[in-house]
Amino acid sequence: MYSLILNRFILPWSDKILGLSVQKELELWRKVQRLSKDQLNDIQNENLKDLLNHCSKHVPYYIALAKKVNYNPESHPLIELKKFPLLDKRLIKANLPDRIKDRSTRTYFVDHTSGSSGIRGEFHMDKPAYSKTLAIQLLWWEWAGYRLGDRVLQTGITPKRGVIKGLKDILLRVRYISAYQISSDRMSNILSKIRGTNFYFFIGFGSSLFAYAKFAREKGIHNIRFKSVISWGDKMFSHYRKCIEEQFHTTVFDCYGSCEGMMIAAECEHHNYHIMSPHVFIEILDKEGRDVSPGEMGEIVVTRLDNFHMPLVRYRIGDLAVRADPNKKCVCGRHLPLLERIIGRDTDLVYTPKGKTLVVHFFTGIFEHIKEIQQFQVVQHTQDEIEIRYIPSSSFNSLCLNDIKKEIWNKANEEFRLRFSKVSSIAPSPSGKPQIVESKLAFRND
Repeated sequence: MYSLILNRFILPWSDKILGLSVQKELELWRKVQRLSKDQLNDIQNENLKDLLNHCSKHVPYYIALAKKVNYNPESHPLIELKKFPLLDKRLIKANLPDRIKDRSTRTYFVDHTSGSSGIRGEFHMDKPAYSKTLAIQLLWWEWAGYRLGDRVLQTGITPKRGVIKGLKDILLRVRYISAYQISSDRMSNILSKIRGTNFYFFIGFGSSLFAYAKFAREKGIHNIRFKSVISWGDKMFSHYRKCIEEQFHTTVFDCYGSCEGMMIAAECEHHNYHIMSPHVFIEILDKEGRDVSPGEMGEIVVTRLDNFHMPLVRYRIGDLAVRADPNKKCVCGRHLPLLERIIGRDTDLVYTPKGKTLVVHFFTGIFEHIKEIQQFQVVQHTQDEIEIRYIPSSSFNSLCLNDIKKEIWNKANEEFRLRFSKVSSIAPSPSGKPQIVESKLAFRND
């Protein structure tokens, strides 16, 4: 009954009040996912052409680039796309607030992009782009069996939800829990409230979901069942998936996107990663910037096709993936193209002396608000000591280090040894971006 009310009345009215179009976009995507391969290709090419034309006329950063690369709007968009150089977070930061945005439209939502690179940045969406992002997210939840109005337990790094996210949580019956304090007491309290139930979907960062499942297994808590578990944000390792599925008597559905508003690919009911091709154009490139062959690994470069407010063309998100055979079909019946495998990288967990688990997003959620630090890395040498390596920004003041220490202790609800080390550079991982968490402890996958 609530699902019916939500679909017919609540969601349309919330869209109207907030000036969004989530329901309209969701209904559209429910149809788009079932289009033929040729239809999807045509839509993607048309969307790419529209985006490049818009960039070359309305966004200062791309206006200059279009002239430099001799952009031709009459040519095939795939040919013209390859003329543009790769974009990274440093270039975005250097061209904010105005040069990389269409100044004729208004920002509705701002998100931070420090997630997996350690370099603080931000990303802007207008109302149409934000609506599309939410709609695709809901579509992915539907692939995992979710229906609007089902109960959700979500763990994440934005406990201060604000008006928009807070309203979304209420309407969608989301119980949001902070990923900052994954302690025994907190996990025990959360899990105790849902023991014996089987009507929740559990959603959040892969490492955070694994921490809950591992805790439940260690404490012998076996009477918790989730309808499905939906992961995003960091890599869903095979041992994460096995532990979660066995402990919570459920199935994991992994999603792959970025906090820049790019909903890249997600697992369908047959656990193939489908690329949202009308929404993003994916390139998988070798070290020389050439497209890799099917079955080969390369760096993922993404162009979002439907955010005209702050377009990102050929954006390096820093992950590795394996290109699938373009002729490969999924038995789910969707013709959206596939990613063979998402490599990502191992964002190790950090363990405190009292045995608490700190995921990589625990630290990024703190450092994204510290303007005095340009880049950071967390290194765990022993369970009793954590080293934080940092590159200071031009506004650096040593007093901020004590504030960071207090913030970490406060969010972890535990004091432990923290050692700060000023460095001039942080070595990148094979994907080309720094490894935020590096654990020197023996790998703990049990």
